[in-house]
Amino acid sequence: MSFKTTSKVPKQIRAAIGRMRRAVQRHFMVDGLKNILLALLVLIIIDFALDRTFRMDRPQRLIMLILSVSIVGYVVYRKLLEPLLSQLSDDALMIELEEAEGGMDEVLISALELSRMDIGGNENVSIKMVENTINEGAAAASKVSIKSAFRRKRMRANMLVLMSVLLCFAVGGIFASRDEVLKIWYKRNVLLSDISWPSNYVLQLSGYKDGKIRVPRGEDWSLLVSVKKDHKELPSSVILEYRYEKRKRKSTHERGRERERERGRERDRETEMEREGRRGDRIRPPFPFNNLCRTHLSVMVSRVLRHVSRQLSYLDLPFKFSLETTKENLLSSR
Repeated sequence: MSFKTTSKVPKQIRAAIGRMRRAVQRHFMVDGLKNILLALLVLIIIDFALDRTFRMDRPQRLIMLILSVSIVGYVVYRKLLEPLLSQLSDDALMIELEEAEGGMDEVLISALELSRMDIGGNENVSIKMVENTINEGAAAASKVSIKSAFRRKRMRANMLVLMSVLLCFAVGGIFASRDEVLKIWYKRNVLLSDISWPSNYVLQLSGYKDGKIRVPRGEDWSLLVSVKKDHKELPSSVILEYRYEKRKRKSTHERGRERERERGRERDRETEMEREGRRGDRIRPPFPFNNLCRTHLSVMVSRVLRHVSRQLSYLDLPFKFSLETTKENLLSSR
């Protein structure tokens, strides 16, 4: 709020303009701070009520913080910065002062305008009359009161509201340093911490570890939920919200290649089994228990047949038996 003056303007008029301008600045400052603190207080109350009622998660609290900062920034610009940066001319201030005072017959604005004019070389203008007008305006400016140009009741109301809001913030700050609930709200909604609100009871879910719980897919599964000790009350009902673990889905091409690799591994296992069966080695098929039993059975049968053949050879009876053929038959019977 700058204004231009010259050395020809009487000091009484310059003093009146200065008082008027300072009073306007104080009015803008008080009104702007009042609106800013009121908007901030309302936003804090709304945010506290929403978070305490609905237990907002972190993204929701971040959105509320961004909206609150945006609203407060808008109020700061419209109600404080824009009025303070506005250009109020000296003429507008003098006209406003004359209208508020009443009965001055534009003596102030006339004295201000004539004092700026260079009329020394103009023969058609009476210098004596100009000087008398300027002197009358200076005398009137020294006696005028700028309080009449402002709505004193509104200014007192703005000051009272501002002091009340400041008192609310002071009391809230004292309680915030002692009350755990306000501390939690500050950490959750200003610092965006993951701290939880205090509850009348705390639930424990069986099998819940590191934020995850594994259950069989496609089957009914019973979950055991218990309440910790030192609870104030018991819940009437419990609703569990869950999310599936995010995993990278394989494309159709990747799934096809995976199936081809699995088939290749199966063919390799079958080839290895046939190769070990021909060598008479111990078989290691994909099902260890059953194939292991077959392997022990083939060994036992081979030993029995070998013993029977040896005994029959002592009796000189015509008996011939191929142990290798028996093994192959056993292997093929799988």
